[in-house]
Amino acid sequence: MRWIGGLLGLVLLGCSPSSKEDFRQEGQRLCKGLVKELSAIETSDDLVKSAPEIKKYFEKMVDVMIEARKLGIENGDEEETLRQMEDNSYSEWLCFELRRIYSLEKGRETIEKVQREAMLRLDAYARTKEKQQQHLRKQ
Repeated sequence: MRWIGGLLGLVLLGCSPSSKEDFRQEGQRLCKGLVKELSAIETSDDLVKSAPEIKKYFEKMVDVMIEARKLGIENGDEEETLRQMEDNSYSEWLCFELRRIYSLEKGRETIEKVQREAMLRLDAYARTKEKQQQHLRKQ
């Protein structure tokens, strides 16, 4: 569930958004689509069949997250972020659906497998950005 924090941040931010509101709306649209995809899953077999589509959602979400960071759009004030999270029914619904999917046989493993590439790409971007910031601080 480590990636849920990033996903929730995406929903709070926002196929080429350019403002914080655009990113928030795009993130919400993607989250809603992912929730719809997950809610249709009733069995482990359903999950396996839906895995390619779920993977596409994770990839698109990471694309939006990286683009937001490139444009310098961050989550902002921590208190504001927490307040928005409480108001975001899609985030709650997504967490509910993921917990439900995790309870399926091999559900957790399947979800982690389909999101792995996207999360590795997001982690790599974050590490690169951190190294750049460290380099700038040294100058």
